[in-house]
Amino acid sequence: MFKICLIGCGNHSTFVYGRALKKYQEERVSSVELAGCCDLDMPRAKKYQETFGFNNAYDDFNKMIDNVKPEALIAILPENLAAGLGVEIMGYKIPLLVEKPPGINTHENITLKQCAKQLDIPHLVNFNRRYTPMLKEVKKIFSGNTPDHIYYGMYRHKRLEKHFYTTAIHAIDAVRFLSGSDYKKVAFTYHEIPGTEAANIYIDGEMATGTKINIVICPNSGMVVECGTIAANNLFLNFNLPFNDKPTPAHKITLARDTIPEDVLIGHGDGYHISGGFYNCIAMFLDDIADKKYGLYKTAFDEALQSSRVAECIANREPMISF
Repeated sequence: MFKICLIGCGNHSTFVYGRALKKYQEERVSSVELAGCCDLDMPRAKKYQETFGFNNAYDDFNKMIDNVKPEALIAILPENLAAGLGVEIMGYKIPLLVEKPPGINTHENITLKQCAKQLDIPHLVNFNRRYTPMLKEVKKIFSGNTPDHIYYGMYRHKRLEKHFYTTAIHAIDAVRFLSGSDYKKVAFTYHEIPGTEAANIYIDGEMATGTKINIVICPNSGMVVECGTIAANNLFLNFNLPFNDKPTPAHKITLARDTIPEDVLIGHGDGYHISGGFYNCIAMFLDDIADKKYGLYKTAFDEALQSSRVAECIANREPMISF
């Protein structure tokens, strides 16, 4: 039996990871066991256990790992604790899936990278936009084409916290995914929001492939929207990502060639744990680890470094960066 343990039973974990893992186990009931879940808040861990079908609940992840001896771990931790606890968890040398960002700055990310390399730990960072059914379809449509231009918009409501850059990293990483390339150079413009620690952020840049990019991040726009456009030779595409359990007709891809538009509707599944890419990410990682395909997951912390460094520029209000 392939045993899975989860660390961190908070709101985000409950909304997407618990539901995704329950679906994963139900589809593989004869071979997969949700062996344990852990949270410092024991009543919350017990509720998570009962809701999603875990065998046991713990308030000490060391005790859980020692008792269960899982084949895979999923850690959904507060951003300020993720790196320190991540290093401790990797000491068990168990394949590990973590939330983005793996650390809150470049130093923490390099520490995680070095630890995983030293201990030879299979690992994956869930930049979940990469696994959404919609952006996977967009990537498929542009297969073989280098985009000339990508626009990506991230609009939120009342996200005025200083550490919003740890959410903005989604837009930054999604552009890397969609372009199929790393950043070459990036320039930032900040319009500070009076009376807050937040700013509207405007990013202009160029990818290593030559694709020009624009990213707009507005943390207090009155709506929760994530959308984009991609242009290539005689190919234009617009997308609007779903962000709750009930996508609307507006959450679709519109594709045009020779000025003729065509709507591409994506089956979102039943819930944001599917449309948001969480189930796809979890299923891919756990299936591969169960099949002992460890070699596929040795460089994720390294691959996360550039997205994390660009997001760190926002935190520090840096004007530009080149790679």
